[in-house]
Amino acid sequence: MSETLTIMLDDLTSEAQREVLEFYGYATAADGNLDIMPLFVLETEDRKEQDHEPLQGMDPGQTSR
Repeated sequence: MSETLTIMLDDLTSEAQREVLEFYGYATAADGNLDIMPLFVLETEDRKEQDHEPLQGMDPGQTSR
C-alpha cells in the first residue's frame, strides 16, 4: 500500500512561509497558487509490494552506493 504526504505552504511556520514567498518572488501565496497547490508531495510504497532486482553493483541489503 502506498502512502502520500502532502506539504502545503500553510503547514510551514510564518517565517518559513515568508521565505518561500520571497524565494519565488511572490507577494502572496495566491500569486503562485500556493494557497491551493502543495509545495511538494512525498510518496512511498510498501516495501513488501516492491518486486525488483537490486541496482547493478549493489548487494541486496545495501541501501546506497
